[in-house]
Amino acid sequence: MKTNLSSYFIFLFLLLMTANTQGAGKVGFDKAKFKKSVSLAESQFAYNESVKQNCYVFSQHAVIEYVDPGLTGSKISIRPKDTLMTSDEICSEKYKGRQLFLNNKATYFWGSFKNFLFVRAADDFSDRERFEVFDTLTGENLWNAHRNNGKNFILKMKAGKISLTYNHHLKIFCDITLDKRNNCWKRVYLDYKIPEDIPVAHPDCRSVLKKANLSPKSQVYVFLPVTISDLKKPKIKYLPGSAICSVAP
Repeated sequence: MKTNLSSYFIFLFLLLMTANTQGAGKVGFDKAKFKKSVSLAESQFAYNESVKQNCYVFSQHAVIEYVDPGLTGSKISIRPKDTLMTSDEICSEKYKGRQLFLNNKATYFWGSFKNFLFVRAADDFSDRERFEVFDTLTGENLWNAHRNNGKNFILKMKAGKISLTYNHHLKIFCDITLDKRNNCWKRVYLDYKIPEDIPVAHPDCRSVLKKANLSPKSQVYVFLPVTISDLKKPKIKYLPGSAICSVAP
């Protein structure tokens, strides 16, 4: 009984440490040229709290985020940058111009890069974090995936295309921890059609669980390095390197 309790508390400690370092990897978003936050009406879901309107003005658009402290996630709209309007006018709660509302769910504004907007989940408390990518011109949801938030999230622009490189979460449908003969890892290659000439080292999940003093049968997350060469037409390309294993909640 003492061993089980000890393992449980160690697991909770590691989980909290992970949550406190969420997003530790480098992320290269554009820097907002102007920011403003105002309180709106009182929240209907949180006592004595107000809905907040956060505004972030970038070179080509402004992002408006409505945050209700009584709800999970925020409501987000995009307002086109008008050279005839000041940043204060674009951010005004009385704004009557054109704006595009996104269909984001249980997420908050994360950042913007060129004509792309990124949101991330409100309730992820581990190495795995859900994120979504939207086109700021059309509002289209282009990409929805999970990443390792302790690793870099690299955005680059080349020849008019935006690329993204990150560590992508894969659902594993076999026992990766007890995979002594690499049979499970071979299945992963088949399930996700990873080319055989892309060498990705087997994740050392056993050591990760042992360090956390957890059973080899405990749940884990597995991440692989990937790149998307064009976010307008997102398609994953697996990269050589090492797969990452982390403890799941």
